[in-house]
This record gives sequence, C-alpha cells and structure tokens, in this order.
Amino acid sequence: MATDEEIIKGLRQELCVPDFWIEKEWQQWSVQNFDYEATRQNPGITRSVAHNDLSKDLNTLIKALNKSGRKTQRLKQMKLSLKTAHANSVNSHFWRVRAVKSAKLSDARFIARISRAVAEVLILFQTENLATATLTKIAKDVEPQDFNKRKHEEMTDNEECDQEENEEADGYDEENDNNGDYVTKKKHEKEDDKKEEFIDSIQKNIVISNNDARHELFKWAFKLQHKNEEYTPSNDAIDEILLKRDSNLDYLNHLSISILQNWVDNDEVLSHILRISLSGIIDLAHSWTAQYCKNVFPDARWSEFEELKYPLYNLTEESSDIYNNVMKILKNEDAQLGLERQPEHEALVYLSEKRHEYSVSMNNIYYLNGNESELECMEDCYSILKIAFRGSKYKFKLGEQACIESKTVREENEKAYANNENFDSAQNIMGRRIDLLLSSYETNVSSCEWKAENVSPSVARSQESKNLRVNASILEALLRLPHENNDSNRNSFVLMYSDWIGRDGCINTIVKEGNVFIVKKLGDVFIPKSVHEIDEEFKLTIKLLYTWKKNMDALVGLVLQGINKKRRDLKKAKMSVVNNNNEEPRFIFFTPKNNRTRPSELRERNPSED
Repeated sequence: MATDEEIIKGLRQELCVPDFWIEKEWQQWSVQNFDYEATRQNPGITRSVAHNDLSKDLNTLIKALNKSGRKTQRLKQMKLSLKTAHANSVNSHFWRVRAVKSAKLSDARFIARISRAVAEVLILFQTENLATATLTKIAKDVEPQDFNKRKHEEMTDNEECDQEENEEADGYDEENDNNGDYVTKKKHEKEDDKKEEFIDSIQKNIVISNNDARHELFKWAFKLQHKNEEYTPSNDAIDEILLKRDSNLDYLNHLSISILQNWVDNDEVLSHILRISLSGIIDLAHSWTAQYCKNVFPDARWSEFEELKYPLYNLTEESSDIYNNVMKILKNEDAQLGLERQPEHEALVYLSEKRHEYSVSMNNIYYLNGNESELECMEDCYSILKIAFRGSKYKFKLGEQACIESKTVREENEKAYANNENFDSAQNIMGRRIDLLLSSYETNVSSCEWKAENVSPSVARSQESKNLRVNASILEALLRLPHENNDSNRNSFVLMYSDWIGRDGCINTIVKEGNVFIVKKLGDVFIPKSVHEIDEEFKLTIKLLYTWKKNMDALVGLVLQGINKKRRDLKKAKMSVVNNNNEEPRFIFFTPKNNRTRPSELRERNPSED
C-alpha cells in the first residue's frame, strides 16, 4: 500500500503548486506558507489566483489521502479557514505588504526598461544629430550647381583635419601614456555627463502633464471603487509617473499604481490606503497605514517625517496649581468630608451630591455594559471641548453636518477625472457628513468624528480615513485663501483635528509641505469616566486640548487675514471683464455617492462613508 508521500508525488501533474506539498513537512502546511511558495514560484500571481489554486490542491489531496490521517485533518483545517473568511481576506497582511513593496520592484523594472529605451534613443539621437548637422552644413548657402564641388572640398578639409588630429594624438600617446589614459577617462566622463543630461531632459520635457497623469489614476480608482469595473490606463501616463522620483508625491503615486495593479476586492485596508495616497497624504498618525506606506519611501526620508514634532502647550503655574489642588481634594475626599466647605443650603448640597453619584454610576454602568451610544459619548466630549474653545471666536456645528470643503473637492474630482461620464452629480448634492465641525468667522477650521465604544475595527478605520481627507480638504481651502505674497506665515499653517471612539480619542496634526499633506499624532486624549481618573494622565489630556486651542488661535488669525483679503479681491473682481480664475485642481480623493439625494431621504438610508 502506497504511503501518503508516494501518493502526493504521484499527484504532481494534477497539483497547482506540487513542490509545496512534496517538499514541505505536513506540520508546516498553512495558507500563509502556501502563499509564500506560490509567489516565489510565480512572482506575478495575485491573491485570488493563489487561493483558487490552493482550493483545487486541497480538494485533490483530500480525495486521495487517507480520510482519517493527520495530513488529511490538516488539509481540512486549511480548507475551513478559507471558507470561514472570504478567500481574499485570508493572510491579508502578507498580500498587503507584497502589494506595497511591489511599488519598489515596479520602479526597478521600469528603470531597467527605460534605461534600455534611453540607450536606443541615444544611438538614434547621436546618429540623427550627425546627419542633421552634416546636411545643414552642406545645404546652407549652397547653389545646386556647386553642391558636389563644395561637398568634396569640405570632406577633404575634414579628412585632413582628422588626420592631423590623429597624428598629434598618436605622438602624445607614445610619450605620455598616463596622460593619455587621463584624457581618455575625461572623454568618457563627458560622454556620461551628456547621457545624464539627456535623461534629465527626458524627465523635464515629458509630453503628458502631471495633471493628465493624475487624471488617469483617479479615473482608474473611480472605476474600481465606484463602479467595480476593470480599467486599462494609458501606458504613457503610467510611465510618466514611474519616471518621476523627485518629490514625496511621486512616491505616493508609485504606491497608488502598485495598489491599483494588485487590486483585490474586499481588502478595506488597502482600499483606504489607496484613497489616502491618491489624496497626497503621508499618514504617520495611524499605524495601520504607516506600517505599509513607509515601505515605499527611502528610509532617510521617512525618518525625516518621523522627526517632525509640534510643541505641547504647558499649563500656567496658576492653572497647574489649581489642578493639583483638585487632585489632592479628590484623594483626601473621604478624610476631609465636610471640612473647609463653604456654607450652602443642605438641599442644594444633597441634590448636587446625588446628581454626581448618579452621573458616576451611569458612567460605570455604560462602561461595564459597553452600550454607550455615539451621541452620548459625543455629548460628554463636547462639553469639555466647549470649555477649551470658549468665547465668541469659535462655533460648533453638531450632528452630521455637511462639510462644504469636501463637497467642493468631490465635485472637482468628478468634473476633472470622470471623463464626462455620468456619476449622478446632479443628485449628489451633499458633502461628507461630519459629527462636529469647528468653525471660526463662518469658515470651517477642523473636523471631529465619533464612533461608539463597541465599533468594529473596519468601521473605525473608515472613519479615520474619511476624517483625515476631510481635514486635508479644509486645510487646502484655508491655504487657497488670498494671503499676502510676502506673508511667510502661509507656510506655517498647521491644522489639528480629533478622532474619537467612545470617550477615548487622539489629536492629530496635518500640515502641507510642498505638494503633500503630512499627518502626525499629537497625542492621545480621554474623558474621565469617574473622579478617580482625574490624575496626571488626564492632566496631559488638558495640555493637549489647550495645545489644540493655541494652535487654532494662531491659525484663525492667519485665516482672518485671508478672508478679509478675499472680500476685497471679490469687490475688485466684480469690475473686471476677464476671468482670472486659474486654480489648480484639488488632488484629494472622494468617490461619488449616488445615494446622497435629498435630505428627506437621509433618514431612510444609511449610506456608507468613504
């Protein structure tokens, strides 16, 4: 009777990846190891094809091997793991890393291909230049009847000059071998310099504009994410993007191309990373994006991003003393109950204490049950934010407000990248809905989002991705205000915003440097659920909130200048007969939402946010 090993070897022709099953010990059989072996044998394989091959191999082996054997049980476990989750969501991290790292591999392959192409062009370039120069020299001021004579004379003169130069060179080489080597080396260096200059000229004189190339990427992403359709982009546009490696946006473009070329449905992480990279955002604030994006950038450049910091606001000595005294009173509350208390009516004291006890008990109940709603979490956080941002300068817009800045960007995307296709723009009238918008002088300056405590990780990631791009849209709108040309403050715009899950949140900073947005975490914040959490850790939360406030004070001052100048410019524009509006498109990715129609229908629908 044949052994399991002999049976597997006999199935070599029927198995898709036979070497894995034959060479690997059965204890090492797993989806992860199979994926690794499949990609090693076939570098261009996709996840869906690899897992389809795995399913075929599993069925073939399970039928052939002993039903009660340990190898068969192992195979059934692997088959069950493919059935339990969608085949395209198994071993996701491996395939995400592979998709992202393929950006560098694509660069290497493209460099090799473009080098060969440049070498061929250089040969043609030199040949055509020589021919053109000769013909130009021959034809210039030459009468038809003198053409042959002049050609002969010129060729004779050239031959004599060449002969004299060769004789001089020969004599020089015989007496000065070392100097001759030096001259030859310098000659080759000049040729190399000319080649490099020519390659640079190719990069600088690309026919397709950067906007046209970005147009292809956005349209490609629209087709996949909005209509779930395959799309074949322009090779010229993709080659143009791959040829550029100067700016941070170029690296993000390479990442976008890599994800699009290795597109897999049902991978929401890569989907959000694609939206973020298309938007020109380098996200260091969220580990679930940073761990993949950093693979695209050179290590030195990523280290520069990580070194960017924003100083924290320190509480004044008086404020710090007040906070420390509060902590002392809370810690010694039982020992000093009733002591040093200002005289109050007993009824007010009783009601105040009962209200406090009820609030604490309800917080504990919600905390234990985990059923505190998104609105209830936001209300408590909002009460704290309202204290930090008190005054008439700031206003809060609560309750799923539409963000006009994201709407403007989305409309521009549809007009610029939809290629005149119908994305139902007429019905798509609302911007992205935001839980809380912080505004000043009727201008949005920050967006904040909340999710309930028991939210799923995928929904939380979706919120972070959306809020990140919404705040990038807000910052872009603020930067486009007509600031004074000599205003150096324009480059110091730093916008801060927050994301919350329950009563725990984080404050992030976003700044635009060059043509990309860089996002970093300022720090984690939380709202206490009981008086026992009013400690040194919560003191850091207060520092972070007031750092946010100080940042907004400085930002709003710059924004107010731009708002007033825009108002003056609009007055002048009314008298002009020429439209000078030549703004560059906003490269922030939002997909259209066909189900955003009328406000009356919003209560009946629950559209997913991107």
